[in-house]
Amino acid sequence: DEFWSKVYGLLWQGFDDFRDAKYEQAYGRFQRMANEFDWDRHQDKMPDYILRYRGLAAAHSGRSDKAIADFRLLVSRADKAERRDSLVINPLRANDYRFILAALYQQAGHPDSAIALYRQALERDLGLFMAHVQMANIYEGMRQYDEALAERQRAVNANAEDGTLLLDLGVTLGKAGRFPESADALAQAHERNPRDARSLFWLGLAEQQRNRREEARRAYERFLELAPGRFDRQIAMARQRLADLR
Repeated sequence: DEFWSKVYGLLWQGFDDFRDAKYEQAYGRFQRMANEFDWDRHQDKMPDYILRYRGLAAAHSGRSDKAIADFRLLVSRADKAERRDSLVINPLRANDYRFILAALYQQAGHPDSAIALYRQALERDLGLFMAHVQMANIYEGMRQYDEALAERQRAVNANAEDGTLLLDLGVTLGKAGRFPESADALAQAHERNPRDARSLFWLGLAEQQRNRREEARRAYERFLELAPGRFDRQIAMARQRLADLR
């Protein structure tokens, strides 16, 4: 009826739009709801779940400043709630928001703020290896390879069974020009996850840089056997480099 239609249009359709990846419409609906209840002037009255989804919709629709503002408020609220009650049911909730806020700063091009928040998140959860991964990505993007490698190694130490982290370490070692260490890490990555062909491609590059032609050839050949079609660019490069080695 008319009443429930209005309720749906004001409240629930925003969640449906978000679920369907219609982020512009979702943000617009959540913002209209905030305007309807004057929540932006009285932020203490805005429910967390509305704030969270409005922030996520803002992030997905390119409104980085709006998303950061919403998640800063969520972090502040969650921290206060945890300080009030030591028996919190989900003590990592504030840290989840903190990690998302760090990612938003990273996406918006504020690396210092992102790194500071990732470090805060790690102080509260030493097993949060993805914080090390993201800091490594930031440092690598700035060509600060020593710092990037330190974070890559910390990620491996925190989750030693994940072959993808060894792959990342090997690639960064190669970018830093440390090819023997890169080859070792990439060989370990392939042992951990033999179905991931990417480690073989990068291993071929590292061995070729070391002038170990036979080892590079074997790595490229095995990569071409395993690589799925979506790796078309790497496949073309591997074929060209293999031809150069013959």
